[in-house]
Amino acid sequence: MYDLRPYAELKIEEVTPASIMYKLESIHRRLNESYNQIAADKKIDVTLSIGADDVYWASALLNALTSRQKDVSVRSFKHSTHGGTALPALTTLAFNESAPISVTVVIKANDDVGPSVSLGSRKHGPVVGWMAVWKLLGRLGGLYPTETGAFADTATRMDFWLAKAMTLARGDEKTKEVTAREMSAFLGRCDFLGAVDGLSLTDVVVYGLLCRNDKNASNLESWLDRCRAVGVKACCC
Repeated sequence: MYDLRPYAELKIEEVTPASIMYKLESIHRRLNESYNQIAADKKIDVTLSIGADDVYWASALLNALTSRQKDVSVRSFKHSTHGGTALPALTTLAFNESAPISVTVVIKANDDVGPSVSLGSRKHGPVVGWMAVWKLLGRLGGLYPTETGAFADTATRMDFWLAKAMTLARGDEKTKEVTAREMSAFLGRCDFLGAVDGLSLTDVVVYGLLCRNDKNASNLESWLDRCRAVGVKACCC
């Protein structure tokens, strides 16, 4: 059994401004619309656009997706704005054009807009931003609830730490250190970040954000080992 008391201490309203809560609600509505359209399709074409610094969390998420959904194929390209070296392999699978779920990753130069996901030839615009992209890919991989009403507690726990993870993705060094300390303290009482009963979307994302660090707090290192033990992996780490 997992100790639920640490989760009871997470008071989302006290740490998250109302404006951010409104944005989270908007993300949920948009994701529900997009996911419902995905669920009705027999062939899903997903285009994921990410910055150069996003390849590690993207790799962790895509590896989780391909391990949970067997009919998924992933390929990656370097955008003209990306002037870096050769790209790391995001997954270990060969691309299969006929796979029911096809993910094309476009890696560009870093910017302030963040990653985006486009779904086939849909007329509506792409889902944009770290949190929205994480949730949509998490739903495809069964790592985030598709019906948040039925799993409100679980979704809230994930949202809390996903919001914190955004500071690891784009915050300054001081903010990242504060977030890492908070996560370390929490992981001193729980085995995983997002779900009471095991691995979640939050764990996969944060793994991809922290696994390259030369040194993490002991609680975080132990948690990274637990994630690896249940199959979480990212390119280069």
